[in-house]
Amino acid sequence: MVGKGNLSRTGILCLVLTLCLAGLGAGYAHWNKSLDINGIVETGEVDVEFLQCNVTEINDPVGIGQITALCNDTDGDGDLDAMVVRMANVTACYEAEVTFDVHNNGSVPVVVKKIDILVDDTPSGSPAFDIVLQGIAPGDEIDPCDSKPCTLSVHVITDEQGCYDFSIEIEVANWNEGGGP
Repeated sequence: MVGKGNLSRTGILCLVLTLCLAGLGAGYAHWNKSLDINGIVETGEVDVEFLQCNVTEINDPVGIGQITALCNDTDGDGDLDAMVVRMANVTACYEAEVTFDVHNNGSVPVVVKKIDILVDDTPSGSPAFDIVLQGIAPGDEIDPCDSKPCTLSVHVITDEQGCYDFSIEIEVANWNEGGGP
C-alpha cells in the first residue's frame, strides 16, 4: 500500500503541474493578440498644364495675318493640357511668338520625356514654317507648383498664303521614372 500512495501523490503532482501549465498557456494566449494594419499608399499625382498663353505678332508683311493660341482641357480635369496654334492669311516672312508656361500642377516632381510639335504642311507638301521652342527641353525637371516659361517662335517660309495649324504635346513622367538622379 505504500507504493500505491506514492503513485497517487506523484499523479496528483503531475496533474497539478499540467493544470498550471495549461493555465499559463491560456493566460499567454489571452495576452498575446495579433494586430492587423490596413493602409493605403498614395504616391502622388503627375499633372502638368499650359498657363498664360499669349501671342505676339513680330512681322506681318501683308498686314492681314492672324495667329491664335488655344489651350484646351482634353481630359476633363480642369487643366489646360493641350495647345493648338492657328495661323490664318499668313505668307512668307510672317513672324510671331507664342509665350506660355508649362506648370506642374501635380504633387510630385516631373521630368520632360518628349516634346512633339505637329505641323501642317502646305498643299504642295513642303514645310509651311520654321518653329523654334525655347525654355523647355527633354530631361528638364519641374517641381510641384513650379513652372517653366517658354517661347515658341514661328517664321513662315512658304510663299503659299493660307491657314495653318500646329499643336504642341509635352510628355512628362514621374521624376523617379523619368531618370532623376
